[in-house]
Amino acid sequence: AGSEAIQISTSYVDLPPEEFSERTPTIRNISISNITIVDARQAINIAGLEEQPVEGIRLSDIRADGQVGMTCELANDIELHDVRLDVDYGPAFRFSNAENLLLDNVTCQSSIREPVLALNNAREVWLRDSRSFGGNRTYLQVQGGASRGILLEGNKLSASSTPFITGPDVPEEAVVIKN
Repeated sequence: AGSEAIQISTSYVDLPPEEFSERTPTIRNISISNITIVDARQAINIAGLEEQPVEGIRLSDIRADGQVGMTCELANDIELHDVRLDVDYGPAFRFSNAENLLLDNVTCQSSIREPVLALNNAREVWLRDSRSFGGNRTYLQVQGGASRGILLEGNKLSASSTPFITGPDVPEEAVVIKN
């Protein structure tokens, strides 16, 4: 297996967070579509910095298989449309410290033990028109006390034994289901 198939990262040097300055790298407004990825070590990696998140990334019509799916950390204004990640282990989609997410028809047909979609301290998330498959035990896991504004709309998650779970520190009103 290869390494990361799609990598968008400003976190390329292991330094402690610093104040935003002319040295701070900025990545924004990138669109990637119509991609097929086969046998990747990791399908997608998006990583920003505490002082400057990655912004305005749109991924659409992507099919990928590999060991690990997508990680997205320290990012804002991320859109996924028609993205299917079939992975060997781990959540297919993992977002941490990310906000303003539009997740439209995101799926995984692999039989994995972990949730298909894991959100940790995610804010203002709209998950719509997505579905689970029989091999998915849990579709959505929400963790982190900063998680809020998570809207589930028009999803078909009944094939999962547990459509979604929330951690003990997640506010009760953080997840709203609208069908």
